[in-house]
Amino acid sequence: MNQKTILVVGGGYAGLSAVDSLRKTFRERIGKSIRLVLLDKEPYHFKKVRLVQAPREKRVPLRVPFSAFGWDDVERLQGELTGVEPDRGRAIYTRLDGKAETIPFDRLVLAVGSVVRHPPEGSEGFALRSVKDAEALRDTLRRVVQTASPSGRKSEPLCAAVVGGGITGIETAAELAYRLREEAVAHGMEEDRVLVRLIDAGQYLFPEAGRRVAQRLEKRLKRMGVEVLHGVKALRCNEGIVHLDNGKTIPAQLCVWALGVEPNPLLRRLGLPLHDDGRLLVDPWYRVKGHETLYAIGDCARVTDPQTGKPNGMTCKEGIVQARRLAEIIRAQMDGLSAPAHTSFPSLCCIGLGPKDGFIWARKWGVDFILTGHLGMKVREYTWNAASLMK
Repeated sequence: MNQKTILVVGGGYAGLSAVDSLRKTFRERIGKSIRLVLLDKEPYHFKKVRLVQAPREKRVPLRVPFSAFGWDDVERLQGELTGVEPDRGRAIYTRLDGKAETIPFDRLVLAVGSVVRHPPEGSEGFALRSVKDAEALRDTLRRVVQTASPSGRKSEPLCAAVVGGGITGIETAAELAYRLREEAVAHGMEEDRVLVRLIDAGQYLFPEAGRRVAQRLEKRLKRMGVEVLHGVKALRCNEGIVHLDNGKTIPAQLCVWALGVEPNPLLRRLGLPLHDDGRLLVDPWYRVKGHETLYAIGDCARVTDPQTGKPNGMTCKEGIVQARRLAEIIRAQMDGLSAPAHTSFPSLCCIGLGPKDGFIWARKWGVDFILTGHLGMKVREYTWNAASLMK
């Protein structure tokens, strides 16, 4: 029997879920009529969304070796994708030793994800992209608190700033406020001396849920010591001062840039059709425009709702749902059956607010359902673990 190769490129959240879903969908065929291959430049899955927990003293392991998933039936290649030749049915990648290799495929799934946006050139502060960034932030946090005056009397606040009002910015601000307060109290300072400002360019946080839900979220942040500045952008941070586009400045002994993500720049080198936002153009079956055997999911694909025409967001939850549906699509197409098309993710979002609080929102039948507190954090922890296939 002629063996068919399904190649998945990228071991992030979407790619990880794609491999897992394909294994389950083709359970009886893997290793026989189906060869399943994962290509990634690292030997591990990186839990990128948990970088928001960087301020914590108790560190969360961020790397999970692919070998830990028990995928004995999945072939793993370590290297970086450098080219795709759809007409010849092969991909080109560079190994760690710099040698170029090719691998043939019958179906190729691109799940190369996104990269964190950089702070403005010449600006100080942190952008959480790696374990090294997380460690540097923790070290700086301790140093900032230790050098502050430990006197018992009221004095100037200990200020930090988080730039970016998306989910990552919200979660980072909450973690930062919790950890700064904890560290300040340990050094004999008043808890309310800590002030974290979250700089948001929008009129209110979490716009997809609406203003009323956003107000409830902001109230919880305020109780934690997070003040939200709306309708402004940060231009730069230098010498402990954040300069805003309205001409004002705010002090910040610590500044974290959470400007969101952008599609992996690798995509621009592959010669495949892209949208203006840098994401691959795909149809409702996740096929790259003009290519029947190339698929793209997750942050690197511009997946749109067939009914509304609105593009999916660039979060791991969308990528995971796409990956599960993609496995069904590939099986149907390989078996000559009708394949299910894309449908958008339900109105649901989970936000962590430090180690003891969470904010879970869902909308059904036009009604907003909100879960907060310790149980909300438990749900958030579950979603983090499930995204990385951890129990």
